[in-house]
Amino acid sequence: MLGGFGRNCNVSQANLPDDGTGGGGPVGNLTPNIVDAEYQFTSVLDGTLTLFWIVNSETEIISFGLRANSPGFIAFGISQDGRMVGSDVILGWVNDATQEVVVNDYYISAQTGGCGGGNGVCKDVDVGGTNDVLEFNGNQNGDVTELKWTRKLRTTDLKDREYASGDLKCVWSYGSTDSDVIKHTQRASIDINLLTGAVSTDNTQKMKTVAHGLLMFFAWGFLNPIGSIVGRFLKRFKWWFNVHRLLQSFAMLMVLIGFILAVDFNTVHLDTFHKIFGLMIVILGLAQPVIGTIADKWFDPERKGTPIFPDKTHWIIGWGTFLAAIVNIAFGISVYKDNFNTSDATGLLIAYIVYGCLTAVLILIYGIYAYVTNKGGH
Repeated sequence: MLGGFGRNCNVSQANLPDDGTGGGGPVGNLTPNIVDAEYQFTSVLDGTLTLFWIVNSETEIISFGLRANSPGFIAFGISQDGRMVGSDVILGWVNDATQEVVVNDYYISAQTGGCGGGNGVCKDVDVGGTNDVLEFNGNQNGDVTELKWTRKLRTTDLKDREYASGDLKCVWSYGSTDSDVIKHTQRASIDINLLTGAVSTDNTQKMKTVAHGLLMFFAWGFLNPIGSIVGRFLKRFKWWFNVHRLLQSFAMLMVLIGFILAVDFNTVHLDTFHKIFGLMIVILGLAQPVIGTIADKWFDPERKGTPIFPDKTHWIIGWGTFLAAIVNIAFGISVYKDNFNTSDATGLLIAYIVYGCLTAVLILIYGIYAYVTNKGGH
């Protein structure tokens, strides 16, 4: 799976240190220009970036060429799941002022924090590995940048991905200037077998992400508030409790499935606000059926007041998790937009923010009304 990695990682040339190992000028006998016929395989990654490579089976050396219709940095790497974090990346640029070529071996440790001045872009030598770039060169002609490098198919670095292990999930990125902050650019799904040249499209991760978002939206955005309204206003009907319990249970089932999908398509957990906040919401949400059942079993028609636990606790957690989920879904859409650069994501985010604001206003109006009239429904 291919993807862009990082502008929200705050990475720039200025904070990608060059200590002389694999950077600063041509190394070895590589010529600066990419000659297409020199390579065995070619893959157009996104229309802007083209990857060339050839494998020497006797020496187990793989030679790459990377051409971008962009005058800044370019990068290519191998990922465990097609995401930025955990990627084994080769990144380089041609210095605009000196025309020096810089190519180096990096490991993406996190979206924030870690190496590289806090952006998570670590040189392999800083995380217990070695610089596996054997030789490199490159050139820049107008708005076209070309980089060439060689490396072994197999290394002993713990952070490196295996280049000779069949279909590989790949990531790439490029910028408009050498010091341009790296951004999630075009992102697609593709597997490349570097040994055979086979390229196949795989939208599994994107489909799981969309399914996760839809499940969470329908659970928290529709079923949960409808179930809460039934429990709040329709207690005069004998069927209210069964309907309330059915709607909320189905909502929590959808939340649980959505949570499992999120765990499945993420190899790095709790590294963003959306993930941490989401985990808290899921834990509290799954506790609600238990607290509600206790409230039902402990109900005493002769009681003179509503107890804090379990009744009021159930109400507070119910409405609190609903509002928190509405907010967190907006963060989730933003993450989806950054990860997949989907053209509809901006409009979707705007529409959802409008929906969330209207929901918040209606709840606020209801809360004021219930407080003033003392007609809360309980």
